[in-house]
Amino acid sequence: MGNVTWLHVTRLKLFVGNREDAHKVALLDADQFGILKIQYWRGDPSKRSDMFFFVEFTDGDTALLPFSLDLSSSSQFEEYVFSESQLFSQLLPAAMRQSE
Repeated sequence: MGNVTWLHVTRLKLFVGNREDAHKVALLDADQFGILKIQYWRGDPSKRSDMFFFVEFTDGDTALLPFSLDLSSSSQFEEYVFSESQLFSQLLPAAMRQSE
């Protein structure tokens, strides 16, 4: 997530719960959802802006998402890319991909 927002103390409310519940609420506040697995991909692997991934989330929802740093930083993305040899280049930084 990595977002820092400064709020005045009067805008805060006490959270009563355990650490796991707090993590779930924080994820929802930041529009982050747990990825169960990536089902398939489509697009041109040589151009990230043309890549889409069909993602299944832990809550059962599914969505076709464009390539993003948020998606590519997940362990599920890395696992999926290793299972699809034509996608190995997706793990390289953009600067290294352009030098090919």
